[in-house]
Amino acid sequence: MSIAATVNSNTQLQEGVEYKIKSSNDSIWMSLDRAYAAFESPLDTLGYVPFVGTLSSVFLRAPYAQIQLTVGVVGLVVESTITGLCLATLQIEAGKRHLGSMGHCIKHIIHSALNDGRCFVEGVPFLPWILCIPYDLAGKILSYPGALEDRKVTVVLKKNS
Repeated sequence: MSIAATVNSNTQLQEGVEYKIKSSNDSIWMSLDRAYAAFESPLDTLGYVPFVGTLSSVFLRAPYAQIQLTVGVVGLVVESTITGLCLATLQIEAGKRHLGSMGHCIKHIIHSALNDGRCFVEGVPFLPWILCIPYDLAGKILSYPGALEDRKVTVVLKKNS
């Protein structure tokens, strides 16, 4: 994979130094993925604590799941409409980009359902110890794709011979 980057003329690049690169296709959905993951992590921890987890599931996770569902459904409608308009006007590349964003919206809708399910589990004290902790320790089955760490690239400068 090749990466093209524009560098300010005043920027000094050094050999072997790691530079963060923001992908050009970083969309609002990727930003939401990171925000959702950051919000859910403390909620998961609260959910392990008996009775505190019950309260956090009722007053935090359940409303959060409904917001997530609303954002996912509205996003799906908007992205599918834009995709249809792009394809109808033969803007194929733009249509493909918005079609990919529809996948993010669907994933957010699925996460909303999983968060609703987790509300029921956390509603029963000590049940998260049996069901949620092993799931969380094993790694998320359905993770947010945009929540992955920022990508880094090592720039190695070579002299022209």
